[in-house]
Amino acid sequence: MRPKIAIVNSSSFGKLFPEHLEKLSKFSDVRRINVPANTSAAVLIPELQGIQGVITSITPKYSAEVLRALPHLVAIARHGISVSNIDLKAATMCGIAVSHVPGMVEREAVAEHAVSLMLAASRQLFPAYNAVQKGSWNSRAQFIGVELKEKRIGLVGFGNVGKRVAEILMKGFGCEVVAFDPFLEDSEFISQGVKRVTFKELLTTSTVISLHCSLNDSNHKAIGEGEFSLMKKGSILVNTSCGELIDEKALIKYLSQGYLGVYASDVIEGAPQVSLDHPLLKMQNVIIVPHLGAYTYESLKGMGDTAIQDMHDIFTAEKFPDNLANKDLIESGLKKWQ
Repeated sequence: MRPKIAIVNSSSFGKLFPEHLEKLSKFSDVRRINVPANTSAAVLIPELQGIQGVITSITPKYSAEVLRALPHLVAIARHGISVSNIDLKAATMCGIAVSHVPGMVEREAVAEHAVSLMLAASRQLFPAYNAVQKGSWNSRAQFIGVELKEKRIGLVGFGNVGKRVAEILMKGFGCEVVAFDPFLEDSEFISQGVKRVTFKELLTTSTVISLHCSLNDSNHKAIGEGEFSLMKKGSILVNTSCGELIDEKALIKYLSQGYLGVYASDVIEGAPQVSLDHPLLKMQNVIIVPHLGAYTYESLKGMGDTAIQDMHDIFTAEKFPDNLANKDLIESGLKKWQ
């Protein structure tokens, strides 16, 4: 028997690199399933009946209701880092192995993207380009920027991506980088030559603040009214992590007042279901791009390679993949798919 593997909402998988589909097809029967991001359990469950493996994007949501209704499902491989759309506890209870792309695969792409957003914001590249498109070449005096050289940059989160961002900024621009991450030992900061600071100090002293932390119960809308009021007037906020880290109501208020200089983001709350009437999309001091952080040829190749290897480990080698997200499952063993 060959397992049936569905590629769900991962539009980039197998498109840039057809060999990924070819490799997957050698040991499985592959089909693509595309559903709306907010698809209900009632709609998703019939779509996945009889499927043993899923390679999925950050949507749809695999709730406990969905997972319990799919007795044939053995494995879910996230075509990305975050597994926030998958109920890991329910997956473990159902014997479903959940894997994800290790951070190092996307590290360079996301780090360079974060620095690109800093540069675009500090030099007002987007509004300047919009002016040129409208024939206002002589309006350049409106777009005087600031240099990153020797500025203090604050990183919220100091994992794989945060460390690489710090390296680029310090070696490339001579920046003073400070960071806040409550989950790391002091040695992690010392080894990188980065000063560890409190969250409050980071907010009050940084010219640019860049978010590099995953979303959890404790940091939902962690940047709100109080946090914005602490930031330096005219500061730049960069977000390549998650839209839900930001209280958008407070963000819009401080942008409208001109207190926050620029918000440059790769994410937005509710994406991809974002209305064209969203207030942030109408503001001149906002840059929002459609979650491009990991979208480089190098990163996408690594992501595809990882998903294929994880599925091969489970269905051919019959072992847990190295990138298992719900490691509690190891105690009960790998679910048989035959």
